[in-house]
Amino acid sequence: MNSFIKSTPIVLILILCSSNSYSEPVRLEKSQIKFQSSNNLKSIGFKLDSSSNTFSKFTEAANFEHIPTGAKARINAKITASVSRAGVLSGVGKLVRQGAKFGTRAVPYVGTALLAHDVYETFKEDIKARGCRYDPETDKFVKGYEYANCLWYEDERRINKTYGCYGVDSSIMRLMPDRSRFPEVKQLMESQMERIARPFWDKRKEEIPKDTALKWRLFPFSHCEFFWNGGGCFVRNGDNLIHRVYFKLERNPKYKEEMDAKKPEEILSLKVDADPDKYIKATGYPGYSEKV
Repeated sequence: MNSFIKSTPIVLILILCSSNSYSEPVRLEKSQIKFQSSNNLKSIGFKLDSSSNTFSKFTEAANFEHIPTGAKARINAKITASVSRAGVLSGVGKLVRQGAKFGTRAVPYVGTALLAHDVYETFKEDIKARGCRYDPETDKFVKGYEYANCLWYEDERRINKTYGCYGVDSSIMRLMPDRSRFPEVKQLMESQMERIARPFWDKRKEEIPKDTALKWRLFPFSHCEFFWNGGGCFVRNGDNLIHRVYFKLERNPKYKEEMDAKKPEEILSLKVDADPDKYIKATGYPGYSEKV
């Protein structure tokens, strides 16, 4: 590279190439060059570069312009082309949702619809294996549950209201009668209960009228305990431990939850990382760049 930059204009003229559009200048030591971007790099051969979270490939030859002389030449140089992995995964996720949506309609698969359908078919079984399905009402992938454990409370008019729920898989329900596995189930359920109950109590204790016998604002959240009926959670002030948050476990086949934001990426990344080329092309080479 250095011998090229320092070579005389006579040598550069001998290897003169055809004039094409060139990228922004690249400074190397005390000189500058421009290299010609080429769509030829938009082809197969991209690999995951985990250090930069991109898909990359490189070539050993490119067209350059030596800025001091204006001469153009083709020399051996490592040019790295890369695309954004996050952009590819996001684009694939959109295609999968579109493909699932088209699958709920009686429409012919052409153009974008055909591409989305094909991408969805690639991942459909992986999504189903996680117990998830496409929900046309929310345009998201959701997981259905047979049971739900819901936090309920009584408002000022003494009407029972539901604050929030979490889904309980049927496999967990089957483990409950097994005494050897119940401690495992109990720990799992209590962690889920606390996730809902802690923010509920932080808000609820400020809403309770201040003229009640107990100053509930002085009772911080303590812990949850799961029982067959759903269980509940306790608040504490010194030695005064009170059961104040209530859960109810019920069968509810219609209950569904949106997939955790990280789950779709986990499902998609296995196949995208293993064979990125077709997904990069399908998503339009997001964040494409070339560097010397």
